[in-house]
Amino acid sequence: MRDHGGNLDQARARFGGAAAEWIDLSTGINRVCWPVPALPPDCWTALPQAGRQGDLIEAARAAYGTQAPVLPVAGAQAAIQMLPQILPRGSARVLAPTYNEHAACLRAAGWQVQREDFTLRTDDQVAYFEYLRAGCGIGFFQAEVARRTEGVEEIPLGIPVPPLPVWIAAHEKVRRIPRVDLVWRMLEGGLAPFLQRG
Repeated sequence: MRDHGGNLDQARARFGGAAAEWIDLSTGINRVCWPVPALPPDCWTALPQAGRQGDLIEAARAAYGTQAPVLPVAGAQAAIQMLPQILPRGSARVLAPTYNEHAACLRAAGWQVQREDFTLRTDDQVAYFEYLRAGCGIGFFQAEVARRTEGVEEIPLGIPVPPLPVWIAAHEKVRRIPRVDLVWRMLEGGLAPFLQRG
């Protein structure tokens, strides 16, 4: 059986945190759920009738703001299994990480499947380093910071990496404030020997 994710106990054992702090993207189930209106009792006591399918299609068109053809299916899984069968067989790229049924159903139908790893790009250095520290991939960071961080492993590249300049910048009017200037000078004095060790 394929692993569909959702094993929060395993994730929490590895990364920590209370169950209420996690958002499980492997499911459509949401703790902050959509406000469900009162439903007629027969919604829970009888199967949907084929004669009501037109009502379902019109409700879907209204919800999605379209007049395009709509095909009701028994959940996303049914559509994932159906598409490789009705489209001409060929090659597909699956952006990962994702729900693993996409690639599995394509391969089962004879498609050539190539996995494309998802690339994360952020200018937020704190968020970037937290992703690395959590084991979400490979990236570049200050050598000295990485050496002092438990769980981060250096991968020898075998190629020289040129030193990158570090700038401490502020608007000139802000820099003129004595307290800000003092902080900037302290940063300059403390960062220089730290970076030189990298």
